[in-house]
Amino acid sequence: MGINAEKRIFEKYGLTLESIIKQMYYEDKKGLNKIAKELGLSLGCMSNKFRDYKIKKYPKGYLHKGWSPTEEQREKISRAHKGKTISEEHKKILSAARTGEDRVLKYETFTGRKERVDGYIAIRNPKHPNSGKYGYMMEHKLVMEKHLCRFLIDNETVHHINKNRSDNRIENLHLFKTGRDHSYFHMKERHGKSVELAYQYKGKGSWRK
Repeated sequence: MGINAEKRIFEKYGLTLESIIKQMYYEDKKGLNKIAKELGLSLGCMSNKFRDYKIKKYPKGYLHKGWSPTEEQREKISRAHKGKTISEEHKKILSAARTGEDRVLKYETFTGRKERVDGYIAIRNPKHPNSGKYGYMMEHKLVMEKHLCRFLIDNETVHHINKNRSDNRIENLHLFKTGRDHSYFHMKERHGKSVELAYQYKGKGSWRK
C-alpha cells in the first residue's frame, strides 16, 4: 500500500491508518473483510497491517456472537449445502481441529497453552470436569486448585492482585468466596476506597473474613 492510499484515508477519516483500523476492529466490531472493503484495500494488505501494527485478533467466531442470518441468507446457505453429506471420518477431523487434538498429533512443540484476547491464559485440559467445550481451562483457576488440592466450588472466583491477567503465580492470586465479593471489591476500588482482600483461605475448608 502506497503513501497516497494512507493520505486518502487520513483526509477522509481524519485519523491515521492504524487508528482507523483499530477503531473499526475494536469499537465497531468489524471483521477484516469489511474493514478492507470500506477502506478500499485488499484483504492481504489488511492482514499485513494487522501484523505491522501488532493488532491482537479476537478469537475465531467472536465477532459473530449474537449474529443471526436473514431469511435470504439462510436460503442461500441452505442451497449451498443441499445434498452434502459429511462422513464419520470427516466429522472426527473437524472435531480434532476444534479441540486442538490435531495440533497435539502434528506438532511436538504444541503446549496447549494460549493467551486469549482478554489477557487470560487458557490451558488445554480436556479431562478436567470444568473444562470448556473445546477442552480448555483458565490457568489461574488450575493454579489455585493445585494450591488448594481440590476443585474450585462453582461460585468461587480467582482474583489477580496486580491486575495482570497473565501473571498466574500463586502469590499474585487471591480466592474470593463468591463472585459477589469479587465484584464488591472492584466496585470499592473504582471509587478510590481502600478495601482489604476479604475471605482469605486458611486451608482445611475454613475461611476467615
